[in-house]
Amino acid sequence: MASEDGRIPRLHHQLMFFLMISRKYLIALTYVAFYIAFCERENAMANNRQFFVQIRDRLLVSCKSLDDHFEKTIVEGDLVKIKKFVTRDMLCDVYDCSKQLTKELKAIVPVNKGTENQPSSKSVQELGLLRAPTHLLNCMLGFAHIYQFVRKIPLQQQYQVTEAQMEVLIKDFEQDLLPNWKNQVESLKRHIGILMLVDKNFLQKFESYRTSMAQKKTEDANQTLSYDGWLRTQINELGLQEDFT
Repeated sequence: MASEDGRIPRLHHQLMFFLMISRKYLIALTYVAFYIAFCERENAMANNRQFFVQIRDRLLVSCKSLDDHFEKTIVEGDLVKIKKFVTRDMLCDVYDCSKQLTKELKAIVPVNKGTENQPSSKSVQELGLLRAPTHLLNCMLGFAHIYQFVRKIPLQQQYQVTEAQMEVLIKDFEQDLLPNWKNQVESLKRHIGILMLVDKNFLQKFESYRTSMAQKKTEDANQTLSYDGWLRTQINELGLQEDFT
């Protein structure tokens, strides 16, 4: 195996970065599920609210698993263990969640739908819903690709890998795979965030939240007024409720 001349610490850093992006990806998927469950739409959901709860719970379990492993790995620094944290079972479960979310997104009939003769009349929601499945697909393909790449990184002593070969692997991981996937995950989160920001249901509830928090005049009021923070709270606490209240 290649000598530890700085390449192994770099690889350790990139593997940890992979786990961090994986967690962001899972959180982004919970945002998608949350949007599907409570967005303004012309037609009813194909599934009931339990759909959102089940998807959310499955994704948050995976997040918790990554959190536990991440904290432990910082202390141990075992690269062989790190590369096994994202398991095939997790990959398959995330794929199934993404597939269900994509199917439900495609079934949403947007409010104020445009016409074929007037494409410019399409609403932000309609355009967003048309593009969202592509964002989901890109993220899932990136996740699967990096999972396969990480599995094949030769870390065990029985593999004879030259320094030049290891350098090529690390550069590919560091400069191509991870940055591209990070951009895809961030793009998905921004895209769903925009859909929420133009959705009447989300705007009304967030404004109500802002008003109630401002009235409390707590020391951490600025933090609690964060839209992203509000979403995380809602996603974690909603359970089986039929609306935001």
